[in-house]
Amino acid sequence: MKAIPKILFPVEAREECSIALNECIEIAKHYSSVIHLVHVIPRHLPQAKEIERFVRARMATYVRRIESAELPAPVWQIERGVPFARLLQYAESRDIQLTVLSTVEKRGRPLLPVSAEKIIRRSKRPVWVASNGSSLPLERILCAVDTSKHAAGALQSAILLGQTFGIPLQIMYVIPTMESAYPGLDRQIRQDVRQEMEATFDAFLGRFDLSAVSWTTSLHEGDPAEEVVREAK
Repeated sequence: MKAIPKILFPVEAREECSIALNECIEIAKHYSSVIHLVHVIPRHLPQAKEIERFVRARMATYVRRIESAELPAPVWQIERGVPFARLLQYAESRDIQLTVLSTVEKRGRPLLPVSAEKIIRRSKRPVWVASNGSSLPLERILCAVDTSKHAAGALQSAILLGQTFGIPLQIMYVIPTMESAYPGLDRQIRQDVRQEMEATFDAFLGRFDLSAVSWTTSLHEGDPAEEVVREAK
């Protein structure tokens, strides 16, 4: 398996972040990784010194939890700026191999904060989202693709995670239902569309080196969002 010497864990004041640290620690235990704890105070916020004092206290509790897990001493830092941008810059400058993000619980559902979404979209390195209720070890990685540039980045990260953790990778492709979008469309045309989209998917997969990971593909037809949620369950 690929080593993960350094893990970035963005620190937030939310309880979900504290819970997500447990998963980050479990990942770090597999590889004796050094966890980098970083909090970015938005530049526009007043009372920066008071906020920093509060964050330092939270950092101290996280440091103690990491040390009690018999991991290497963590690195911690408080910065100011645009949170997602500073975190991406930190990951690049410190050669971070993995970033672990927490979610936000709203109405009992885990949601991604705006900064987390931007990190996932722009990060050049794998990102792990720790949701309440999730646990290690994982049984599989599901990567739904649509052959776009963003999908290519997602699949590359999924391949790296699969290699790193030795987890099977399932690559999912959903063909939209033509009948609902174009009722009455000739059946032969619908079949031709499906065949062309399958060929596009095959060509897309041909761009990636999948030799170092156990992988399968699954083709679905229907509403992409609904199919992905159904398969993930």
